[in-house]
Amino acid sequence: MVGEASISLATACFGDGVNGDSGHDENDVLYIAFPGSDAVPGANGANWSASNYDAFESSIQGLGDRLISRIKIGN
Repeated sequence: MVGEASISLATACFGDGVNGDSGHDENDVLYIAFPGSDAVPGANGANWSASNYDAFESSIQGLGDRLISRIKIGN
């Protein structure tokens, strides 16, 4: 599952040229992990059958906004 998620994210960000044999080599990607059960969309928390990236992204935007608000910058 991790590999499929990575390929899906890479394809969404960098196009169809990214696959298991050809990746994105630049050091310009930052992954942030959020702990807790509220960080998981669950069965009804996302449009899992979305027909495109924009529809899926839209379905989890509220969750993403709430998670990003947890990040504290500075002291």
